[in-house]
Amino acid sequence: MRACLFAVSLALSSLWSGSASSQSPTIPEMLAKAGTPLTLNLDVPSGPAPSVDQLLETTDVVVRGVVEAPRSYMSPDERDVWTDYVIRNPRILYQSSPDLSHKPGTTAAFTVTIYGGAIEINGLAFKSDHAALPLLTAGQEYLLLLQQRDRKYFIAERYFGAFRVANGSVEPSTKKNGFAEGYKGQPVADVEAALVAKAKRAHRAKR
Repeated sequence: MRACLFAVSLALSSLWSGSASSQSPTIPEMLAKAGTPLTLNLDVPSGPAPSVDQLLETTDVVVRGVVEAPRSYMSPDERDVWTDYVIRNPRILYQSSPDLSHKPGTTAAFTVTIYGGAIEINGLAFKSDHAALPLLTAGQEYLLLLQQRDRKYFIAERYFGAFRVANGSVEPSTKKNGFAEGYKGQPVADVEAALVAKAKRAHRAKR
């Protein structure tokens, strides 16, 4: 049976707010009504992308490491799918507060959460596809800017804090045009140093 497709376009402001409207149906409600597998497509947000400097103002942790196989599940409001990736032996490069649960340096494991993924409920599949940030690739190394919310670490500003590391250089993972153009293809060590220095300056300015 072919999956029904839901093409959903959300404004940038609503995407950044962190959750779908409380008036929208839950995933179990949509599946029960449709009686068939469903895919929720969320387009790349319109409007300008944030600058890296803006992103760092809300970044709580900068971490680098290789992500393991994903685990997807329903968000607490049951209106989207979240996916967790464990990073083994990550390098914590920066954190905004000493009260956060991870300290700079190397820790045993670290879990990152992104929006989107695929689950099954009562035999029916549901896929949430956020076009602005595809799911991460297991076994791939990333440099991540993260925000802490409710004891979870999400990609900063939902879609913009993920950089793929390959062959000693970085590439923004977001599909939003115009983001972090000056960082594409740059040596990862240089990007690390620049991001950490800018994050420290941004948070000192807020105090």
